[in-house]
Amino acid sequence: MIFTSEQVSSGHPDKLCDQISDAIVTECLKHDKNSRVAVETLIKDNQVVVAGEVSTKYYFNLEGIVKKVLEPYGMRDVMVTNLLGVQSPDIAQGVDKGSAGDQGIMFGYATDETPEFLPLPYVLATRVLEKLTNLGHPALGKDPSKVDRSAAYMARKIAKDFVREGYAKRCEVQLAYAIGVAEPVGVYVNTFGTSDYPLEQLVGVVRERYDLTPQGIIKELNLLDVDYTKTTCLGHFTKPYLPWEQ
Repeated sequence: MIFTSEQVSSGHPDKLCDQISDAIVTECLKHDKNSRVAVETLIKDNQVVVAGEVSTKYYFNLEGIVKKVLEPYGMRDVMVTNLLGVQSPDIAQGVDKGSAGDQGIMFGYATDETPEFLPLPYVLATRVLEKLTNLGHPALGKDPSKVDRSAAYMARKIAKDFVREGYAKRCEVQLAYAIGVAEPVGVYVNTFGTSDYPLEQLVGVVRERYDLTPQGIIKELNLLDVDYTKTTCLGHFTKPYLPWEQ
């Protein structure tokens, strides 16, 4: 079986949308650490639509953020449609108490086949795109109270810690959350037969060693001070300056 991987360049419309969404997240958290952000961006020709929910004490210039992202790519005459509202009070009530602001199952993976603890095809695709980007142009849109972002980073950190510390050669960590509940409703570890430790023991290590509540993850990884625009291009991983990669 042949396994391949690809990376999408920063000038691709999907990546431009991601950059705008994460620029909004970063700008809000920079001025108000209690900001709640969940936004999506759509680009068609010179039309930019930004929709979602934002609750923050900081007044940000949406059009200015959009143009700052797009102008380096030659997009100057754009029209911005603002479809942003505030976060649902029902969700806010749970998040204010430290519970998860979203629900789902998040995965983190690590392998010892590269120094980055990532699969070789992924690393090679990233390195090739880095070269192309240097020759051309220099989970997304959500604040870390949303576990589909923060828990994915934490799952990656745990998997990487296990491989780096010799618990396994390959490791996948799964964290499941329910909206409004602080602790994960499920923790699962898979080492693909590369560990001498029982999986139940590894799950116990995860629960004992790491604070897996949203607030615990945010504190552990310092997620309120991350520049999320650094994650939207060339992947969320392989970058040693990001806290979940350290």
